[in-house]
Amino acid sequence: MTYCFISVVIINIIIIVLNIKKDNKKNIYLVIAFDIALALAILSYMWIPSEEYDLYRYYSWMDNMQNLKGSKLINYLYTSRGEPLTMTYFYIISKTNNYSLLQFFPTLIVYFIIFYMIIDYVTEKKYNRTMILIMCLLFVSLYKFILLPSGIRSTFGLTLFSLGLYLEYIKRNKKWYIKLLYILSLTIHNGTIILLLIRILLSFIHKLDIKKVIGLCAIYLIIIILLPYILQYVTFNVEFLDTIKQKIIFYFKIDILENLSLQFIFRTVQLILTFAILYIIDREKIFIDNSYMEKYNLFYKVLCCFCLLNFFFYSIWIRYLDMLLIGILPIMIEYLINSKNIKLKKFVYLAMAILIIGGIRIQIPIFARMNFKI
Repeated sequence: MTYCFISVVIINIIIIVLNIKKDNKKNIYLVIAFDIALALAILSYMWIPSEEYDLYRYYSWMDNMQNLKGSKLINYLYTSRGEPLTMTYFYIISKTNNYSLLQFFPTLIVYFIIFYMIIDYVTEKKYNRTMILIMCLLFVSLYKFILLPSGIRSTFGLTLFSLGLYLEYIKRNKKWYIKLLYILSLTIHNGTIILLLIRILLSFIHKLDIKKVIGLCAIYLIIIILLPYILQYVTFNVEFLDTIKQKIIFYFKIDILENLSLQFIFRTVQLILTFAILYIIDREKIFIDNSYMEKYNLFYKVLCCFCLLNFFFYSIWIRYLDMLLIGILPIMIEYLINSKNIKLKKFVYLAMAILIIGGIRIQIPIFARMNFKI
């Protein structure tokens, strides 16, 4: 793996030199971003997970796959969990007998996708290149590294959905394969069904006023209160539907007291500051002449409201917070470049500084506890 990394870096240096001659800065930034993503992917490859992490459980899944054949294997891959793309990927990796590849590829792809969105937005808009560095630093500090190799299903699915939103609304790409990204994310992790429902909702609602917000919140609260109790008395003959039922019953329980910690406090601060930033940006109305960006912004406002509504269900909102932090990066870039309100911009920069410092503070002890192959 080390030789592979060195070879890729050498090839990329050649590519950078060629692009310097052509003065193609975007390609240079993307090559550097790929190298950083590759380095982080190699780090995830070298990680040895302990029993407390999901990745350890995924390795046991792949052990089970080795012993299954025929209809039992088909059922395990395509109907047991309702995540056929994920299970197929697990099965392919299990056949290599190199389980560390399981976390390597999603880590590489996810980091590069997010770096791409930042670099593409800034360079296409011809904004100050310093903004690339600021936003990449914000992303790397906020996005806990361990989330990717450990929770590859949710992080990969959510990031793929984020890419679909970016391409559809910011790049204004209306081609059929953009919708396919949404469906593919659902086959990677069924938690993206919430995002798909928000996306469908925005097809009918173009602007949120206070009455719509109150109405939607009331409907949602009624659903989350009643649904877990109703599902206890419902039996499904289809295995993956029964799995979804068990997940709904498990996640929609008040677990905030069980998760009180320094990390919980910081994640709560992240959510509050994100809401404050979106509120400030909304007051400025900088997207009023850009319907595509307005719709993109609206999606993340709804997602933020969803996280706040589920605050007492920590296991739910914490899953979507990282996507929220990723998705608002283009929104923040646009605001910081175009806003003329100096006081509010200073607040946003202060909030970003708090998020970066706090994110680094959370990441350091996590890295210290991780065991890596020598």
